[in-house]
Amino acid sequence: MDIQLITGRDVAFLDNQQFPIVMNALLAAEAGQNKIPLLGLTVTSQTNDPDGGIDAQVFWPPQIPHDVLAAGNNVLQYKAGKISTEILTKEFSKPDVQAALRAGESYVLCVGYDYNKSLIEYYRKAMDVLCEENKCAKEQTKMIFGGWIARWISRHPSVAALPELRRGIPEFVTVTQWKENNPNFANEFRPDASRTEIIENVHNFLNSESPNSVIRIEGPAGIGKTRLALESVLDPQFASRTLYAPNSDNPDVERTLQRFYSSPEIHSILVIDECDSTRQSALADYAQNSGGRIKLVCVGIAEVLRDRLQPTLTPLYQPKPLESTDIAVILQAAFPNAPNPFIELSTRLSSGYVKLAIFIVQMLVENGAQPAIVLARDFTIQSFLNRFVPKEMLLSLQALSVLARIGWEEDLRKEAVAV
Repeated sequence: MDIQLITGRDVAFLDNQQFPIVMNALLAAEAGQNKIPLLGLTVTSQTNDPDGGIDAQVFWPPQIPHDVLAAGNNVLQYKAGKISTEILTKEFSKPDVQAALRAGESYVLCVGYDYNKSLIEYYRKAMDVLCEENKCAKEQTKMIFGGWIARWISRHPSVAALPELRRGIPEFVTVTQWKENNPNFANEFRPDASRTEIIENVHNFLNSESPNSVIRIEGPAGIGKTRLALESVLDPQFASRTLYAPNSDNPDVERTLQRFYSSPEIHSILVIDECDSTRQSALADYAQNSGGRIKLVCVGIAEVLRDRLQPTLTPLYQPKPLESTDIAVILQAAFPNAPNPFIELSTRLSSGYVKLAIFIVQMLVENGAQPAIVLARDFTIQSFLNRFVPKEMLLSLQALSVLARIGWEEDLRKEAVAV
């Protein structure tokens, strides 16, 4: 069962600002999927500036067949909304378009409006007349309209999910939305050797033709697994094709994955968070049987008992706690006005866990200036919680905080009882 995520009507609604954003994202996704170096892709966002008529250029290798792009250099022009023969003539006559045609390059006019078949044929004939008048081969030119563009977009869920298209995909967001929705991701990312190696391994996996389509990043809560997964797909060749789901248990995650699997034209990289091994097993088959169309990066808590009873065959990457120097630099960037004793205490108590370090500094800042003798105390994490965290928050941490999921459940329970 094929699916179409976007319709021609969705494309027709795009305005002069939105249409280029969607088209540029589509070209980036197509280049990334086909391993075309993005150095060979040039796009512009200057929709209102006078130009030579070219909105994007992409060099397409002759060994990779494509139903829109021709082998060699392609110049593309974007026109949101309706066109007319006058507009067509004006755009076709622009100097850079004519220069490209004289050089034997290919010209693609992308029109956002969803015309019916008869009008598409009408404008195609008008283009043929222009080709004859300008002494260029009509085979050098192509026109695509809203309906065709919609089908092209639907091959790439990461493009279909763009906010400009106003559709969205249940439970999934784009990489840009993923990054912007978490204020902690604005903090400096300082990869140690283990994280750098994991990122390289993820890149190799995403570029691989291997039949294996699932990998896993796991470790204790608060160690930075989600941030590491984000950094692993920020490279434009991957970001343009990636969607992120924050909670694997949401029923929409499996339903969406099943839909992607059912459509043989869809290609996507999916990062699935809060995913334990049981849930991963339920999702993995869709990716493993997709012939490489779907790549799955699962992120979740380490499961020691699972490893002892049934070692996984899925490639597994486990980041280590960060060094104290890295934690200190991250905190200084995130809290530039925090006193050094706050940074030092947080660095010591957090033991390399980024989320915990940020939480501790936040608590210290909220409690305000502290006497030096207080900060000099030999705090443990338990005594710190009792001293600086409100009682209600302390109790809720047992169920909600990352602190209750990195090995201190019993200690927190005892502290809560004591309070």
